Amino acid sequence: MYYVLILSNLILLLAALGLFACLKKSPRDDEKCYQSLYSSEEAIPRIRSPAYDQTGANGYQVIYENPHFVDFRPPPYNENLALSENADFSLSYSAFLYSNPPMTNVMNFYFFNITNPDEFLYNGEKPQLVEVGPYPFIESEEKKYSKFSDDGTKMFYQNYKKYSFSEERISKYLSYNDKIMYPNSIAVGAFSSVFGKSTNLSQPIQFAVSVAFMLIGEYSIITQNVRESLFDGFNEPLLDLLHSDLVNIFAVYYFGSNSVLKQLVPQMKTFAYFSNYNNTYDENYWVNTGKKDINKLGVIESWAGLKKLPKTFWPSDYARQIRGSDSGSLCKMNLNEKDELPLFISFMCRSFTSVYLKNGNVNGFDTMLFAVPPDDYDTTLDKNTGFRYPNFEQADYYPDWPGHVNSPPFTTLISPPHFLYSPKQVQTSLSVISPDSEKHRPIQFHHEKLTGTVLKANVRLQINIPISNNEAALQTAQIPNIIVPLFWQDSEIILRDFVYNKLWLSVIVIPIIVQCIQYFLIVIGVVILIAVVFYQWRCKRTTF
Repeated sequence: MYYVLILSNLILLLAALGLFACLKKSPRDDEKCYQSLYSSEEAIPRIRSPAYDQTGANGYQVIYENPHFVDFRPPPYNENLALSENADFSLSYSAFLYSNPPMTNVMNFYFFNITNPDEFLYNGEKPQLVEVGPYPFIESEEKKYSKFSDDGTKMFYQNYKKYSFSEERISKYLSYNDKIMYPNSIAVGAFSSVFGKSTNLSQPIQFAVSVAFMLIGEYSIITQNVRESLFDGFNEPLLDLLHSDLVNIFAVYYFGSNSVLKQLVPQMKTFAYFSNYNNTYDENYWVNTGKKDINKLGVIESWAGLKKLPKTFWPSDYARQIRGSDSGSLCKMNLNEKDELPLFISFMCRSFTSVYLKNGNVNGFDTMLFAVPPDDYDTTLDKNTGFRYPNFEQADYYPDWPGHVNSPPFTTLISPPHFLYSPKQVQTSLSVISPDSEKHRPIQFHHEKLTGTVLKANVRLQINIPISNNEAALQTAQIPNIIVPLFWQDSEIILRDFVYNKLWLSVIVIPIIVQCIQYFLIVIGVVILIAVVFYQWRCKRTTF
């Protein structure tokens, strides 16, 4: 495009110089010729195009103030795209869209249903799993209680999210009340703590505790419906006991009202994997508004008042870093293949870095696909040691995993779907696991190249649970050491139609118009140049 601009300017310049030379040689004849070429008083009309879309949402601004020189430059993005508030303290247009994202986020959940519970519990066989789903939910979010720092460089908000089951998107063969059989996370966690190799309890006490667990109905595998498992919650025997009046009276009587025992009791009274997530926020955010540097737009300045995650989250400094924007929602403009885009996902309590993968197309827009690479999940790398699963139960889950026999450094129990980036020993441990890079790639964003706008995104994760063989517990005496996937989630985010329409006008329609004007100027320049050459030739003939 720049070469076309240079060519059009050169042709116009040559035409003007030729006309000037012609006028210099024979002023009288030139005046006649001039009058024959133009009916107006100006030799070349002065053109000024409208300044296209000063809001900064469109891609280009072209001003023709001089016929010989064209100013081609991006509009003032810094002023218009930066998050800010108006004089009446209302949010600017960009801040309003950021606070109320114009998107549709469909979250599809796929459960792994155990089909051989008896063989798994009592014969030591591996669980036979069947993937069931998807169960679709619609996530909506709103950033509330926003305010700005005095200098306008930071924005505060709380990100509230709502989840609603989508009846119209679910298959006619599935129901929100479908029953699923899967490992009991509460029981498995308790068994590992009480009966693990690192416990100090004697065998008689362990046996007594095991019998007590059986009496209250605590087992390694449970059957619950999808509704209760995800958001609504269900009564879990151990939680019911811990929150009972009997335990409360016992704790107060023997240990006092502020005893450590009471503090160790979890606050949730019913169990769900997304318990208390609906219509709540994770923590307080302060993000960069991009006022001073537009390429820092949306970068998290602090989360929960912290610059780094607590040491109780992760042990290493790198693992605790908070980098990039909130869930990758914003990034720099004018992307290239060497860019690395950091992002922080609070649900996973960690940061990632997405890198260029390939070009793509979304709704007619040329895009650059950025994805989180396998290295971010590889805990064998030195930088990722803080994400390793500590394996307190000291169980050997994969004996044939080379080099990791004693203490395999797993990623956290949140992994890519179907263990996409895990070693083959993990992927082949269960028959249902069938990783597909296109279907199970964990985190990816389709960015429009010029503005960096995310046109489509997928955030995928899988929840897994380690189950270890504990001979002291009646419930786990025959179970093999194995990591069992519970479910995986695929969040697909797409923008609303009006955003695509506005962006289409900005980065496609207007550049085409600009290019047409450039070619039109070339044609005009060529016509003028031919006219000047013809005039000079005619002037020479009349001279002789």
